Amino acid sequence: MKSLNFNDPQVARVLRAWWTEMAQERGDRAELRRVQSVHQTAFVPIFHRLWGRLQRAECKVWPESLARVVCLLAHVREDSPKLSLGRQMATQNGAGPTVSQDRVRRILDEEDPDSAAVMLRDALSQLRGRVNLCDLANTAYWWTERTRKNLAYEYYANVREKKIS
Repeated sequence: MKSLNFNDPQVARVLRAWWTEMAQERGDRAELRRVQSVHQTAFVPIFHRLWGRLQRAECKVWPESLARVVCLLAHVREDSPKLSLGRQMATQNGAGPTVSQDRVRRILDEEDPDSAAVMLRDALSQLRGRVNLCDLANTAYWWTERTRKNLAYEYYANVREKKIS
């Protein structure tokens, strides 16, 4: 069994097909959006559909980590695969980045993956649900110091500094 990587073309196809199915089945998506915690995601049947499909793709899946991914993907309205999550959060929106530096800093400082998922969910609303599906999935699934650093590099390399007058 291979380690789960949502950038792997086979895994990305499985994820996108599942997400499209979930988005079309409004009841499934609504049920996921109503969960009160990441842990409750495991009680929703559509979570198990993705888990099973990934296992059939011969991926080693950690259900607790997958629950974070599923919980977040219920809030994604459009897959925007051209830019990384960090770059999308840094995209200019008026006078500053779409997701403020303060908010990104709080996300990056969060070591608990479930708490980080809740914070990322809130950031998704600022992105209007348009996000790189696979990058978001990898970020939530593999919430480690390395992941957080990579997110920081992508964000801060692309955020424009305010001009001092």
